[in-house]
Amino acid sequence: MSGWAEKRIYQRVSFLCRVDLTADDGATIEASTVDISLGGAGVVSSRFVAEGRAVTLAFHLRDRAGAPAVERIDGAVAHARADVDGHTLGIEFLAPIQKASNPLLTRIVERL
Repeated sequence: MSGWAEKRIYQRVSFLCRVDLTADDGATIEASTVDISLGGAGVVSSRFVAEGRAVTLAFHLRDRAGAPAVERIDGAVAHARADVDGHTLGIEFLAPIQKASNPLLTRIVERL
């Protein structure tokens, strides 16, 4: 492996989830995750977001009772690749997912 993949601290696992990605310019893009770790997520999006841009991801989840829930986490685009079918973004979280601030995401990642 080379480049950004070698810099990963946390192991990523497959995870499909709808997310709203809000860029630092205020634009919100509906996107989907493809994988997640305690320190970041892989996202596919219809809009390109350049490396280094600050973003907030709003994960659309379900709580233990099955009710819709949203958890947000701030990050930055660590890598971005444009493709004809969409754009692949590697988002590095500003701080690792923690139970106190993201209980549902923590539970999901720990289960995977």
